[in-house]
Amino acid sequence: MLRSHFIPQFILRAFCESDKIQYMNLASKTVESRNPRSVFSEVGYYPEQLERDLCDKIERDFAPVHKKIISSRYKMVFDANEMFLLKKYLLVASLRIKSDELKQIPTDDFFKNVDTSLNCSTKDDFNRLMLNAKLESNLILEEFFKHIVGSYTIFVKTNHSKIDFIIPDSGSADYIGGYREKKFEVMNGMINMAPIPLFYDIKMKMTRHDYTIFPLSKNTAVLCVNPFYKLLVGK
Repeated sequence: MLRSHFIPQFILRAFCESDKIQYMNLASKTVESRNPRSVFSEVGYYPEQLERDLCDKIERDFAPVHKKIISSRYKMVFDANEMFLLKKYLLVASLRIKSDELKQIPTDDFFKNVDTSLNCSTKDDFNRLMLNAKLESNLILEEFFKHIVGSYTIFVKTNHSKIDFIIPDSGSADYIGGYREKKFEVMNGMINMAPIPLFYDIKMKMTRHDYTIFPLSKNTAVLCVNPFYKLLVGK
């Protein structure tokens, strides 16, 4: 059986020193140097075809974009295809995590969600994916699609602070603030006060997430910021 990685090897190598990653076991509170092949993985977790598709349908294509992102010092310029690959990678990364919760929700097929995202090869495929998720009442796929594809994309570098990012076993970290239950109420109020098309657009992209951070290397991360959160913060 193949060894399934929840985080691609080329991402983990960007956190290595001398080909080793500093791995912390939260349960035992121990830190050790490990080979990146041995962490964030489990033999046979994904079906073998899905594990191969993860490599063939996103990792191989996104790897050059990832290299471009982490090697850029100041300004980054992306074409439409590179931005599509970035969004596709972030969507797949959000869904491919090891999570018994995602696998046990009866209205959402965990492996099918990953496979469906992998099979998007164009921006139009993304739009069809969103429509199908709505028609099938696939709440998990729709939620992550809206958050990743409908968010603002912000790149963060720590070159000046010299503080390294760490990467959790899920590959990302979500921030969900106090507006989790009030977002739609607040947005509906704003629409009633001022029926501006921008507000309707933000409402369509609204999810429970305020932002998600995806560390891509020791000094580079990408943030997906919900338009509603960005509107409130004002920056």
